[in-house]
Amino acid sequence: MNIIIDKLNTQDIPAVTGLLEKSFRIGKVNAQKSIAMIKEMLKDKQDIFLAAKLGSEIVGFIHIHLHRDPFRPEMKHATFWYFAVSPNYRNKGIGMKLFEAAVTMCKGMGINEIRATTSVSHTIAQRVAENCGFKRGVSYKLKLTEN
Repeated sequence: MNIIIDKLNTQDIPAVTGLLEKSFRIGKVNAQKSIAMIKEMLKDKQDIFLAAKLGSEIVGFIHIHLHRDPFRPEMKHATFWYFAVSPNYRNKGIGMKLFEAAVTMCKGMGINEIRATTSVSHTIAQRVAENCGFKRGVSYKLKLTEN
């Protein structure tokens, strides 16, 4: 399987939104909002999306958010927020390829630390992160609204 990992471009956004729908059950209404949001994020230098392509088909993606430590400006950080692989292509190493490509990109950008976020129920994403060298940490969240 010849998977190519490359930066996402605007014509690929509907395919990524389709993966979001399947992987995160965001629904059609939120999918339309996601298209607009991803377009804006692609304009921003703080957000990068990498896509896994098999021919012309997008079979996975990872979202990288870049930020600086406000108290130590020399420290550059990245967070892998969204990560999905098409159900038809799971367990074929595509998630590992996406994570490895994202880590390599971050190293090339001089990033000092990367965090990967996932929910407790996404054990496959956790395993991929751990297999790429990420260590489990402590994080807490407080949900203030139902949305």
